[in-house]
Amino acid sequence: MPFFAPRSKAPTVPPTSGVASPRPLTAWAMWFIRVAGWCVLFGVGLGLLVFWYGQIISDRIHVLQFIGWLPSWMVLCVLGALLPLTLLTRVNPKLALRRRRARALTQTLGVAFLLTCLFVVVFEMHWHRALGSGVTARPGSIRLVHWNQEALSITKTIVPMRDEIGYAPDVLLVNSNQPGQIFEQSLKTLARPYALQRHAGFVIASAFPILQSRAFHISLVGTSREGTRQHQARRWMEDHWNEWAQALGLARREFPRAVAGAIVLIELDTRQKLGRTTTLWWVDLPSDPFAPRWANAKIVRARIDELSAAIDSDSGRSLLPLADIVIGDFNTPRGSASLDLITGSLPHAFDLAGWGDARSFPRTYPVIHVDHTFVSAGLSVEAYELIRPSQGDHWLQSVTLHAR
Repeated sequence: MPFFAPRSKAPTVPPTSGVASPRPLTAWAMWFIRVAGWCVLFGVGLGLLVFWYGQIISDRIHVLQFIGWLPSWMVLCVLGALLPLTLLTRVNPKLALRRRRARALTQTLGVAFLLTCLFVVVFEMHWHRALGSGVTARPGSIRLVHWNQEALSITKTIVPMRDEIGYAPDVLLVNSNQPGQIFEQSLKTLARPYALQRHAGFVIASAFPILQSRAFHISLVGTSREGTRQHQARRWMEDHWNEWAQALGLARREFPRAVAGAIVLIELDTRQKLGRTTTLWWVDLPSDPFAPRWANAKIVRARIDELSAAIDSDSGRSLLPLADIVIGDFNTPRGSASLDLITGSLPHAFDLAGWGDARSFPRTYPVIHVDHTFVSAGLSVEAYELIRPSQGDHWLQSVTLHAR
């Protein structure tokens, strides 16, 4: 054929209309549903990773310490509500391979969620102990109650202790900003004689003789520097907390910068019940949410080591003897790594005898457990419970224990 010969063209079919046929609406809906399902799936997976990061790394990194403070019950409720939506990844996929992958991922995520729930129920909340609850204190036991009562709303209010606690404990430790006369009238409602000592806002009421008590200051100034953003965030938190406090039934409060903490040494003559004396460290750390917990814990631990190594010239003993009980308002959630650093990894009384969803702050709608009791190996914990008071910001913690 000559090169100039005309080439034949393939026959063409003219379009039926001038506009391309649109994709069916149902196909777009299916695509959108699958995409939403995959987003939820990755969100739930990320949530589980964040939860376990908080469990393992805890508050060792200042910027990320808030992750370790997330309440387990809150995280699991959110993830549990989202988990069924991960099934949307399996809606009408085009290929069988995609269906198998989606099924495998959703099943793996479901198993991981169930194992996380099992961990929280058994190892964090100890719900299995509910079957043996209700055990009464046996002879030779002592009952100890701690309450951070400090609140702007009850500075000059008589708070009947009998109504708040329900019984007269052997030892009562109260952080109180009330004048001495008002507090003593509140204490009289327990109708039990107590030896009473006070170190500023730390009030010790003991049915046992108080052999010694002294307060030690802990300076946290080195970790309290903050920039303009932190200062603005603090002011925003104070303003909005107090703005919403009245509507939610919460007490008005301040969030001062962390500059100081305290340890009160208490030695009680408990030989009649325990066969030996008992040494307590009453710890109180600031509530500043922006303070670096791990850095502060290092300072507290260094101060404890310093006091433990120092010798009292009068008695020839350590200024801070080893503690049988470490108790107080640490303003750090239970399970945090900083608590182990401060206490030398003493076991928590709740982990030894408590059960349930333990939360102590804020009083009206408790979210986290920040008031703690740690016990040495020489004591056995029979019961640990949190008691909701009618006033203040914190719940009371009650511990029943005896000598091993």
